[in-house]
Amino acid sequence: MSTVDLLHTETIWKQITKRGNTLMESETINAVHDYETALQKAEALMEHHIKCLKLKIPVRPIFIISCNNLAEAYCHLKNWNKADTFLKRSIYYIEYLMSQPTDLSVKLIYSKQLMKQMLLYKSFSEQSNQPEKYNTLHNYLKGNISDYSLLED
Repeated sequence: MSTVDLLHTETIWKQITKRGNTLMESETINAVHDYETALQKAEALMEHHIKCLKLKIPVRPIFIISCNNLAEAYCHLKNWNKADTFLKRSIYYIEYLMSQPTDLSVKLIYSKQLMKQMLLYKSFSEQSNQPEKYNTLHNYLKGNISDYSLLED
């Protein structure tokens, strides 16, 4: 994808996400459509992750925001399974990033983002009356991310 295409895709993502945010107030189903389209744009940007970083396109936050927006919309619709899917998708993405070789300062950024996502997931599990989902994911991460327990403090 060319530089122009990547920058254009980021701009479209922003426009679609803003429209989805506006629609969330009154037309959640239409917001879901916009958020799904925004997620597709985020995924297109992720395919060119390195180039996006050079262009200062914040691929990681764009993807996580897209997942969170869809999760929130599905919570509003009480479609707990879909909300769960999108929240976990962002968490597993961060888990993947944390498993890649990088310097400590970047790992700390990922760790903070993971903790924020886990707080969102805990809130979701309580809202959907499924606290065991949080416990299961929490235990999974404890077993798969070195130093996960240090992040909890």
